[in-house]
Amino acid sequence: MRVLVEPGVSSTILDDGSFAVMSERTGKMHLGNSTTSAMWSALVDHDGETERAVAAVAAFYGVDPDEVKTDLEHLVGELTQIQLVRTKP
Repeated sequence: MRVLVEPGVSSTILDDGSFAVMSERTGKMHLGNSTTSAMWSALVDHDGETERAVAAVAAFYGVDPDEVKTDLEHLVGELTQIQLVRTKP
């Protein structure tokens, strides 16, 4: 699956390692902790390719890829629901 950022959406990593994603078009925003920040950064770094993002986060933190995949799917679901991203098979 590939995650595509909707037009007009921007993100920033905050000083404490958390992140914010906001749509200029809709005004909707998502604030995430440092864990979801790492997943977001991996998605951006890997052009939205979820499998590569999962592998990168799992390798970096030394955790089970299945756990990362579950967490990433949850994050993508939240961001999709508030129209910050969309998915493509």
